[in-house]
Amino acid sequence: GLPGTSLLTHSNNLNLNLFGTLVHKYTGSGFTATTSAGIQHTRRNLDIDRTTSRNLLGGQSNINSATNIAVDENRQLIKDLGYFLQEELLFGERLLLTAGVRADQSSANADASKLFWYPKAAASYRFPGLLGDGSDLKLRAAYGQSGNEPVYGQIFTDLASALNVGGIPGLVVSTGATTGAPDLRPERMKEVEGGVDGSLGNGKLNFELTGYQKNVSDLLLQRALPQSSGFNQEILNGGSLRTRGFEAALGIQPIDRKNLSVLFRTTFSMSRSKITQLDVPPFNQGGFGTSIGTFRFETDSSPTRIVGNDTLTAPLTLPDGTVLPVGSSLVRKVGDVNPDFRMGFGGDVNMNRFGV
Repeated sequence: GLPGTSLLTHSNNLNLNLFGTLVHKYTGSGFTATTSAGIQHTRRNLDIDRTTSRNLLGGQSNINSATNIAVDENRQLIKDLGYFLQEELLFGERLLLTAGVRADQSSANADASKLFWYPKAAASYRFPGLLGDGSDLKLRAAYGQSGNEPVYGQIFTDLASALNVGGIPGLVVSTGATTGAPDLRPERMKEVEGGVDGSLGNGKLNFELTGYQKNVSDLLLQRALPQSSGFNQEILNGGSLRTRGFEAALGIQPIDRKNLSVLFRTTFSMSRSKITQLDVPPFNQGGFGTSIGTFRFETDSSPTRIVGNDTLTAPLTLPDGTVLPVGSSLVRKVGDVNPDFRMGFGGDVNMNRFGV
């Protein structure tokens, strides 16, 4: 047979999550207070080793039966520690107030001992019978923050094996090495939302409406460095992103009898994102380049748009006054991975013991 290739991969992925919570509940006259506090420790350990053997003799699959053997290992260890505190107040089964805070630290950050604080708050109020007998209406609003930590290894500089010097192996900085900023930290997400939930006719009609806005700051980006620095790129926090969206759901149960029930559901959602600040020059990411399509990141544009080479079917006047004739080629938006909207339809019909 012809010479072949054999690949042996061993992967060990161990995730350890330790979680402890203390909860205290106090109940008074029409009043309930629930206090909770806790700590969370997470350890993620990934170890992958690969042995690739090329130019195997025909009929042989052992990795040592080759003339070209390459060995590679990838080890990752991330340790996270978090603390949280929350207070929940309920007044007369109508008014619900919630406030809390979480503090996280991670070995993926430049300063593994620094705590990053993320507060949250929410409120809701119910109006039973406001829209008639058997109705319920609830107004709600919430605000919260969270973080997205750097990817493992972004705070480090890769080292590659060097040739032996006097029989002693050594390591050197990899060609095209990347370094992390000295203050590399998580992306911070701040989201506010408001909405209304309601039901009519003892649950015959149910609806939900929600609007939200999420602002993401300290985006994790790459920037080019001068060659005199010894590195090609740096991972840093810079820039911000905004996402606005709307969600709606409607459920109708026109028939609800002992031996027959019919339920219809409809959902609708849409969102729009915009880069509000970018601390690096505009850049392309992913895809197959402008010849087929790629993502283009720049201020005041959507991060989900796709740009590519497009041929004009009508004259186009540029901002500087230049007129491009028909047939000219230019790079511009040709699509978007984010749909205009999403809708879903579903239904259940139950008759005796049968359901569809």
